[in-house]
Amino acid sequence: MDCIEILQHRIQELNESLARTPGDKELLLKRGCLYRKAGDLRKALNDFITVLEIDPENKEAKTYVDMLNEIFEFHYTEIYNM
Repeated sequence: MDCIEILQHRIQELNESLARTPGDKELLLKRGCLYRKAGDLRKALNDFITVLEIDPENKEAKTYVDMLNEIFEFHYTEIYNM
């Protein structure tokens, strides 16, 4: 099993856990981190935003949202400068 397959397997496990306990901010944070590592930045951002909707003071989620927004802004800027 390669790294991406391992990440996908762990994401699937978290999906199953979240199906049993929707809105669990710790599980959402973990899944968001795994999505980020797997390169699925949009899904990661969605998870981190959901955490902030549940817990607006969550510093870890806020840090990830800020970081991902910077990445998206950089990519869009590069597209327009070509």
